Amino acid sequence: MDKEPMQHIILDQKGRPCLQGSRFKVIELVSIMLGQGWNAEQTREQYPHLSLGQIYTALAYYYDHKMEMDAEMERLAKETEFLRTESADPTFRDRLLARGKSR
Repeated sequence: MDKEPMQHIILDQKGRPCLQGSRFKVIELVSIMLGQGWNAEQTREQYPHLSLGQIYTALAYYYDHKMEMDAEMERLAKETEFLRTESADPTFRDRLLARGKSR
């Protein structure tokens, strides 16, 4: 499978696929679409600054790299849940500040 970027897709400094001409990472747009159950046209209604070409290209990129992107989505979801749980701890802020001072 070809790993080269597609039209409308650029890679950021960290090699993450992003939609050219927008601030969206492909993984963010696809996560929103899957989470909301939106098709391309519904996504276009919510984000009129994106073209249907950009949206369909993001979906094509996702499906061409589905295993890697699903793994990254799962990792991000776990990280988010961890941070949500940690931030509920009243000592979380103090531990973060202490960690920043030690670096």
